Amino acid sequence: MTFWIIFFAVAVVVGVGLIFIQGRQVDGAVLGVDPAVVQGPRYEQFRPLSETEQVLYWRLVEALPECVVLAKVPFTRFMKAPEPGEQIDVRDYKVMNARISQRRVDFLVCLRDFTVVAAVDLDDSSHTRDLTRDELLKSAGVVPLRVFAEAMPSAETLIEMFTPKR
Repeated sequence: MTFWIIFFAVAVVVGVGLIFIQGRQVDGAVLGVDPAVVQGPRYEQFRPLSETEQVLYWRLVEALPECVVLAKVPFTRFMKAPEPGEQIDVRDYKVMNARISQRRVDFLVCLRDFTVVAAVDLDDSSHTRDLTRDELLKSAGVVPLRVFAEAMPSAETLIEMFTPKR
């Protein structure tokens, strides 16, 4: 009985100590550390979307008010390789995951329940066309769409792109 009391007391002390240390490392500013006094190189902030990407983002939001538009989404957030088993072995599983692990789409258009509607990529000087990317998206049932910066579509044109043809 005494062993368990000592064990729990030590566990509580260690746990409180770890929480205190972690809190100081994660959020030093709250605990009185002035970020302006931090030694060494500092990170710089920048906008996550270029000016051209911002134009396309807001046009997508305007054209598709019933949808959620997400920017700079890694493939691994909306598609995955099938689990290893009868259909696929572990080696192929790892190869398939490696093919998507460093890829992302510029914009992912989803329904409000986050069902994926399409992946929209912007082609401009900072982006290159990647046919493998389109094939990977299609293999997961995701519609790949391309928008060219030189011919930026209006909101009306985007509505047409997302309207099923009859």
